[in-house]
Amino acid sequence: MNQPKPTRVGPSVPVILVRGLRKRCPACGQGKLFHRWFSIAEQCPRCGLKFERIEGHWIGSVGMNTIITFGLVLIALIVSLLLFINSDIPQWYVAIGLGILALTIPPLIDPFTRTFWTAIDIAMRPLEATEVDWTVVDPDAVGVNSAAGPMNSADGNTPGP
Repeated sequence: MNQPKPTRVGPSVPVILVRGLRKRCPACGQGKLFHRWFSIAEQCPRCGLKFERIEGHWIGSVGMNTIITFGLVLIALIVSLLLFINSDIPQWYVAIGLGILALTIPPLIDPFTRTFWTAIDIAMRPLEATEVDWTVVDPDAVGVNSAAGPMNSADGNTPGP
């Protein structure tokens, strides 16, 4: 017998990812999540999503930040080699420029990689019934199964009847 395909409750994956790239809560779209540039709130003030969903959550953000930084420095290195290979510009100028680039990129993109990594995490592991205020995140799912929240399957991926 054919089983119905599980469906996501809440925002679609593209919406979640775009919100993450814009430094917004992936679940509800709330902005102003950072107290300071490097200090993200523990949870979303609007929907209550806890940003560190599991222990070690931010390792993914740090990895993403590192990969982006290495990629941009590699591109800058290749471009500088092509531009300055036969020039009279001392190589240490290029090295200093690449060093400055390598030191400035990570702090500039840190908030974006944090919220984007949280969005990727939600895309891979959908929100559970108790993680957010569903009246904010997905008002259409509220009341579908009042005992267990907006989802009623054991795996938390299938909406109620």
